[in-house]
Parts: sequence; C-alpha cells; structure tokens
Amino acid sequence: MNAGKFAITVVTAMMLLTTGVSAMTMPGYGMGSTEDDAIIMTESETSGFNTYYNSAYGYALDIPAAASEAEATSKGEGCYFEDPDTHAVISVYATRNMMQLTADQLYRMDLNVNGSPALLVNEKTEKGYVISWQKKNKVFYEVMAVNDNGTYTSFSVVYPVKMKTTYEAYCAHMKASFIPAGAVRKPK
Repeated sequence: MNAGKFAITVVTAMMLLTTGVSAMTMPGYGMGSTEDDAIIMTESETSGFNTYYNSAYGYALDIPAAASEAEATSKGEGCYFEDPDTHAVISVYATRNMMQLTADQLYRMDLNVNGSPALLVNEKTEKGYVISWQKKNKVFYEVMAVNDNGTYTSFSVVYPVKMKTTYEAYCAHMKASFIPAGAVRKPK
C-alpha cells in the first residue's frame, strides 16, 4: 500500500471512529452516571405530588410525594422510587429503541414475560399501552410509550392490594401527567 492510500485509510478510519463516539455520547442516550446526574424533582402543580424530570431522555411525570425514597439508575435513564410506609415501588425509565420495536410488539413481549396475566386494565394505542394485573397480594401497573425520537419510555407501579384505592388514584394522575418525550423543565 502506498503512502497516499495509507493516509486516506487512516483518515477515513479516524472519521468513522470519532463519528461513532459522538453518536454514542449524544444527549438523550443515557450515558451519564448517578455521580454527575442528579435526580431532578420539583414541586408539582398538584398537591401531594412531585414532578420527576429526566434530562438524559427528556421525559417527565408526577410521582406521589409518599414515594419519598429515590435511587437513580446507573446510566441516568431512570429512577426507582419507594413509598416507605406501603413498600410500593415506582420505576421510571427510558431507553433507545435500537430494534425499532412497535408498541404492539412491546405489549406482547410484556405480557409474555409476565406470564400472560388476566388484565385489570388493557388500553392500547399505536404509540403505547397501559396494562395492569394482580398477582397474589400485589397490583402491577405499567404505562409504555414508543416515541418518535427513537426511544421508548415507561413507568410501572407495584403496590399492595390493600392500597388499591389510593394507588389507583395515584396511577391515574401519573398517567395524565406523563410526558414521554420532549419534556421541558419549568423554571422555579
């Protein structure tokens, strides 16, 4: 290989490598860590709730103030909240939709993974779904949205059956407040 071809090959390889690195570290793909990505919570306009903003993926939703314990995921794509009194757990997350799965495909996968439960709530749209079921003394509630920006965003709530009335109201409010993509943090 002559020097000219070698130089072109090296330059091309460097361009491809640096393009790949910048594509992988673009904002919105959850490359941060809990050390430099704080859990962003603000007071909600609705009493009894706080608003969680995920800056890495641009989504937001209201979380019951009772879920006062929180832990961010390691890559900044979501957070786990727990109500210390009831031990209800709320999980919120987003991820790149690298396989370009549709809402229907994710819905079927979700049902299969969870043993095809008898659903208490079963709402489907072209861009997402809401499902809920009961297993023993727990109720499971999940909302999934497939976004136009190449991601999907979800939140789930697992709570004791004895707290059904309270948590059904919480889930209804969370669903109504859910902004799966394009959320803008409101100034204080």
